[in-house]
Amino acid sequence: MHDSGYKIMPKILIVDDDYSDYLFVKDSLEESLATADIIYAAGYNAALDLVTEQATSIDFLILDFDLGAKKGDELYHEIAKVRDIPSVFLTGNLNRAKLDKLGNLAVLDKDNLDLTKLAQLIQDNTSN
Repeated sequence: MHDSGYKIMPKILIVDDDYSDYLFVKDSLEESLATADIIYAAGYNAALDLVTEQATSIDFLILDFDLGAKKGDELYHEIAKVRDIPSVFLTGNLNRAKLDKLGNLAVLDKDNLDLTKLAQLIQDNTSN
């Protein structure tokens, strides 16, 4: 079989209750990654619905830890019941010890976001 070099675009779900944070991450990733299909959920329930509906097509999760009444770690556990999807937490309220034990790939500080590291984690965990 001939390898045409064509790579399927990873589908990335960003879950953040702050739309401006979502836009910042989305715009930055679009500059860093040649191709990506980036979708958005504004909170816990919307994210769970999207993952339930599109579980097989979502390749990577970027989760805000503080989603209001429910936290990102609760969402992570619920999503894991549907499908194990590589995940990164973004938070301005670092409780690294708690989050590092979840099995996610990384916990990144939202206030000093290392976009190069985030893009590399996505590339490393979505390559076919």
